[in-house]
Amino acid sequence: MLKLYLIEEVKNLRITLLQDLSQSEHSFEREIALKLKTTPHVNWVELLQDKIYPTLNIKVVRLNKVEAALCQFEQGVYGICADCEESISLCKLEKDPTEQRCKPCANKSAF
Repeated sequence: MLKLYLIEEVKNLRITLLQDLSQSEHSFEREIALKLKTTPHVNWVELLQDKIYPTLNIKVVRLNKVEAALCQFEQGVYGICADCEESISLCKLEKDPTEQRCKPCANKSAF
């Protein structure tokens, strides 16, 4: 269920990013939109990083997190804490399917 949600979210993020860039008042963002149309999806985040305005950068950061979570599914490590390698609670993953840390490790990294 979470994997399907992530797949749908990444699809929607790509669509909205492309639309937003295509309709931007800034010519360099419209040029980036044209490049994205011929760029493999796996290279989008790299192409977009630090090249667009902060309002769109929020979507790029989210796209990067969603793609990372999908990659973890492919590698069989989805839901495993990046720090301690313990399971991340289902409740935490349901709140944010891109979560990378269990609650104790997330609390530690917040300080």
